Amino acid sequence: MRIVLVLFAAGALAVVTADWVSIGPFGGPVSAGAASPSDPLVMFVSPQSYPTPMLKTTDGGESWEPLGQLGYYAFGIAVHPTDPNIVYAACGGLYRTLNGGTSWSYVSMPGGSYTRAVVINPLNPQTIYTTGYAYNGTYQFFGLHKTTDGGTTWDTLGLDTMRYSMGYALVMDPQDTSVLYCAGYSGAQSTVFRTTDAGATWERLPLGVAGYYIYSLHCSPLDPGVVLAGTYYSGIMRSTDRGQSWSQAATFRNVKALAAVPADPRVIYGVADSLVYRSEDTGRTWTECGGNPPGLNPGLLVVPDRAGPPLFAGSKFGIFGSTDGGATWACLTDNVVYAKVPQIGISSCDPQMMYLEYKDNAVYKSTDGGQSWRRCPDFLSCGNICGFAFDPADPDVVWALEGSG
Repeated sequence: MRIVLVLFAAGALAVVTADWVSIGPFGGPVSAGAASPSDPLVMFVSPQSYPTPMLKTTDGGESWEPLGQLGYYAFGIAVHPTDPNIVYAACGGLYRTLNGGTSWSYVSMPGGSYTRAVVINPLNPQTIYTTGYAYNGTYQFFGLHKTTDGGTTWDTLGLDTMRYSMGYALVMDPQDTSVLYCAGYSGAQSTVFRTTDAGATWERLPLGVAGYYIYSLHCSPLDPGVVLAGTYYSGIMRSTDRGQSWSQAATFRNVKALAAVPADPRVIYGVADSLVYRSEDTGRTWTECGGNPPGLNPGLLVVPDRAGPPLFAGSKFGIFGSTDGGATWACLTDNVVYAKVPQIGISSCDPQMMYLEYKDNAVYKSTDGGQSWRRCPDFLSCGNICGFAFDPADPDVVWALEGSG
């Protein structure tokens, strides 16, 4: 980056240029990601930072490039089935790129709509569904939006009339694209809806648990009767009859993402709290994987359709990859800068000692003027530092003022 400084002094004008080099820290929290169905070496990942770039890899995660800018970080991402240059990102609003992420534009939707998940019909990519909430002029309610012309016009389908209900997850039957499942909450109840006619009508399914949020859904490519719902409180709920009845398959909480191995869809991974889990029987039973990325569970889990199979998970520290089924993990973004740094402090008695806050992440410390950084033990309650103060006589004494919101 080159900064141009214009200086005015006593009738003279001087132009000075200065080169700026990023000194880190690197990485940061990520929230959502998706691989291209037509080119699995291409993946898109959204960091939890604002303003939000989109991270892209074209070599299967070996390198990442921040591209474009979204209005907010994404909760869900969908890549066009045959053209990896076309990507949709559900960020509350819906954003789209037509040039592989270089630039993003806002997709106009019905007033008051809010999106958290997006699905593209692989047989007809002009048909796209989103879920979140709709607005009737008085209050928000569980809603779904559908376009059949690539986003030019939209139909709003209200799935629930309860105030402040909301959709969080959306999945399409891989064998029958007229069948979709949409899940979220209605009051304190976990709620799942199903359509068998491409969204024209919807049926509320009898999930029967107070799991509140349903963050993730999975419909098996081997047997579309098998449907999984990852809840906040009630673990993983499993159905073998397209949602007509359910049983609890796992009790771990906060199941943010579910993803099957394309080469063997019996194998499914899930992320919950700080652990990665694995099922080898289409979600009937689950075991903890041997290793876990540090600071897990912002919600990213991707298994691209290529040999390996590689597994990608997101954490507060960045993007991690595993090639041994989750037994070991390697950080893939330890040289990529994308997190927001709202506060930095330098010790008055030791200028080499610096502290900074990665927004909604952690505090980092450097003792060599920013040449290297170490993540401090987590102590934040809300993740927002208002400022640092240093003892003028003792560089080891530091105060950090944290906001409460």
